[in-house]
Amino acid sequence: MEIFKNVIALVQVIAWPVVALIIAIMFKEQIRDLITKIKSAKLKDFSIELSEAREAAEASIRSNLKSQSSPSTPQLMQEIKQLVDISPKLLVLESWAKIEQAIMNQLVKRDIKKEDFRKYLDSRTLANSYIINYDDMKIYDNLMSVRNKVIHNRVSEIDKDQAAEYANIAAKFINILNIENDEIS
Repeated sequence: MEIFKNVIALVQVIAWPVVALIIAIMFKEQIRDLITKIKSAKLKDFSIELSEAREAAEASIRSNLKSQSSPSTPQLMQEIKQLVDISPKLLVLESWAKIEQAIMNQLVKRDIKKEDFRKYLDSRTLANSYIINYDDMKIYDNLMSVRNKVIHNRVSEIDKDQAAEYANIAAKFINILNIENDEIS
């Protein structure tokens, strides 16, 4: 009887954290979207202004992208035009494939085994390995997020202009990746 009471007491103690964890897992996308919309938070005497930090990070990303030479070569523009006319989603997926290929090229230069390539497609691993810098992690994560939404049909439709913009950002990111790694080599 004592064991039964102890089991009930244990279940009472861990029930709400388990339920909270299950809810967090079920609604992780919605929670992530909600968190990005939070402008400030305050708990007793502690407060933080998140919108200012987010705006500063976005400004840093924009300036980093603008400071890089534009990879908009006639060949790239022709390829974007052809693919976007076929399918904007195809352009996003092809652009992501080029990002993966550029990362794999950097891994080959570092003598990393091909069977280990997949684990390097995480932004933190890339940054910790000095393949991208921490400022570029946000760009990479945003590109991956859009790619994931397209591939898993979580976006109803992506228009030609959005796909072309994605391709241009992807090309600039590849350019950043190549420039930074050429400086290291």
